[in-house]
This record gives sequence, structure tokens and C-alpha cells, in this order.
Amino acid sequence: MTTLPGPSQAGPSVDAEAETSARTDVAPDAAATPTPTSESSAVGELVVRDARWRRGPAPAHRIALLYFDRPVFEESGEVSLHVRIEDVDSPWRRSSLFLRMAFDDLRVRTLDAYGTVTNAREGVSVLISGLGTPGVGWYAQGQDSETGSWELAVRVSLALPEDVRELVGTLMAEAPVIRTGLPPARRAHARMSTLEEFAVPIPLPARRQAPAHLNTPNTDNGLAAQPTLAQPASSSVRLCVAVDIERYSRFRTPEAVRAQERLVEILARACRHAGIADDQAETQVTGDGRFVVFAPGLDESAVIPALVQGLEVVLSEVNNDLNDRARLRLRVALHRGHLTRGSNGWAGVSSIAVHRLLDSGPARRALDDRPQADFTLIVPDSLYSDVIAHGYGLLRPDRFAQVDVDVPAKGFSERAWVYVPGDA
Repeated sequence: MTTLPGPSQAGPSVDAEAETSARTDVAPDAAATPTPTSESSAVGELVVRDARWRRGPAPAHRIALLYFDRPVFEESGEVSLHVRIEDVDSPWRRSSLFLRMAFDDLRVRTLDAYGTVTNAREGVSVLISGLGTPGVGWYAQGQDSETGSWELAVRVSLALPEDVRELVGTLMAEAPVIRTGLPPARRAHARMSTLEEFAVPIPLPARRQAPAHLNTPNTDNGLAAQPTLAQPASSSVRLCVAVDIERYSRFRTPEAVRAQERLVEILARACRHAGIADDQAETQVTGDGRFVVFAPGLDESAVIPALVQGLEVVLSEVNNDLNDRARLRLRVALHRGHLTRGSNGWAGVSSIAVHRLLDSGPARRALDDRPQADFTLIVPDSLYSDVIAHGYGLLRPDRFAQVDVDVPAKGFSERAWVYVPGDA
């Protein structure tokens, strides 16, 4: 097993903490791990830590068990995988699951993917992310928090280099959860404590080559270049996000350095949660903030809700260990539009508009008026109407308030929508 990157890197694993702590860290509902149902299955578990725990390391609550069948390389050239998710008796409830398959060989490219869920009590939709990268994600979204069992069947078509004889990689699963029974309801994020490794032999007759647009031209010495992610056009329609730290000037230099490091970590983990690969995001650094432009063609209906949820969960975890002075509170703005890569950054109306929204009075007031909130999000009316209003993921449209942003001195006026986590 490989230790899961992200929040778990900040401390020992669930098992290690249970051994080194004077008390039992794993809650009673997670006291025993069942054995796999067959030799071909591996057991994983989703655990959640209570961010409000104040007496030593937070206990880990097991909320679901995962049984992974070994991935199979089909004659069609697709890799298939079957996963069974069994919720356990716990006050934490989930209604969705994010499963990601990542390949160790970065030359492998995902061409297409699909997934289906059965045995859920209500209809579950499956969204795909990461196509064109050496990994793919499936986001299965149910209707309401539920306890039960899901059967998730997925397939992915791949473009493989000639010299690959075995697909080696990892499986990871995460899920947003809500604690019921004690008002007010609390939201958190459950994840596997370890990555599940796999290795799949590739039958030589059943390989697929990368299509032409996923290959670079031959090099000058005549050697064929390996399959690589097609470089996006310098001018295209893209999603972008701007982030700014509230009251950054209050920090002394050492504090400012640590605040910047935390901001980088928060955004990186939020992007990973949304299934955005490192090579799908280009960042401009602004000291007290960041401006990130994403690769064209991302599925905004999956990326935007997951990105916002990732920010909410990760920022809460980071701030949980900070005092009031060090606590990070962020203004976040999303926009989408035609952008062109220039010699000194990105050019285009949306690259300007996203910063106008970020610095706007409504965005600042929303954060000032809610001192308990870790961040506020503002989006243009076009992005709200195209994506958010349709209720994708866990991002509820009724939690957004309509505002008008007017900056006469800059000749800017736009209708927008503001979201603050925790607002009823």
C-alpha cells in the first residue's frame, strides 16, 4: 500500500495513531475490519476525522468499506473494474463517491470512460473527469444521504505506448459526508487511509495506439516522440479562478511566508479533489493570492462543485490547527471565457473580470458579514446559469445570493452570485 497524499501526510496513518496514542483513535463503529469476500477482492475503507475534535488527535470514524476486484484488461482494449461500497453503521452519512484510477506511467492517456451504479436506493448519476490524462475519475452522485450498498462498474479506454507490457497504478476513493443526529448538521470529507495498488498485464494483440492528436512530431534525430497530452491551443475558452487572502497585510514576513505556503497547499489539494491534474492548471502568483487558468475542455458540471467542496473541506482542516491571527480566510472568484496566453500572463476579458469580481464590494462584504466563514465565492451570472443553477454535485443553487457588481472607475458592471459556506 502507498500512503494517500494530502491531509494524511500531516500525521501518522489511522493504524499508526491507534498504536501510538494512549487512547483508541478508531471509533467503536470502526473496531474491526472484515475480510474480503473472495481472493480477487481487496478491502479499503473510507474514514473521516472530526475537524472539531479538540482533545488530541481526532478519532477516525469508518463510514464505509470498499471491495475492489482486480482491474481486467479486456479484449476490446478497455480496462474494467468492479467496486462494491458498503456503508457501515455510523452517524456520518454519504450520498456520493469519487473514485480515481491513476497510472504510474505518465505516457498512458485515457481516451474515454463510463460507469454505472446499481443497488443504490435512488438513481445515481456518474460524471467523468480526467480524460486525456494518465488517470481518470468517476464521481457517482446520489440524491440524498443514505446508508446502504453500491455496486460501481467502470470501464476506461486507453492509449498505450508500444513498450508498455503492464498497467501499474493506484486506486483512490473519497466521499463528502454529513453528520446527522446532532444539530447543526456537520459536513466533512471521508477518504481512504491508503491507496490501493494494482498491476494489470496487457495482452500484446489487444493494445490501442494513441491517436495522432496525442502524439508529438518526430524529433530531429528521427526517434518517435512518446505519446503525450496534446498541448492546448494558446487561445481557447477556459475556466479560471482567482483567490485572495483576507487582510494579508496583517502578517509579519515569517507569517506571510507560512500563509503563502498554506494557500498553495489548499489550492493544490482542492484541485486534486476536483480531479484536475497538475498539467491541467497554470498558475500566476500574486503574493497574497493566486490566479489559476485551467485547461480547456474540463467538465465544469463536475469540476466546479468538486473544487468548491474541496476548498471548503481543506480550508476547514487547515484552519482547525491555527489560532485566530494565523487563520486563513479567502475570497474566491470563478469565471470562464476566451483567454490567450501572452508573454506576461493571460489576456482576455475573463482574466480581468474574475479579478473585478474578486475585489468587489459584494465579495468583501459577504466575508466581512460572516466572521465564522472560511471563504466566500463569487461567480458571474453566465457561470451560475450554465452550471450552478442546475444543481450539479453538492453545490446547491439556493445557497447563492444574486448581487450586482459595479466598478464605474474601471468601466465594469456585471451581475454575479455570491456563495458563503454555512449559509442556510
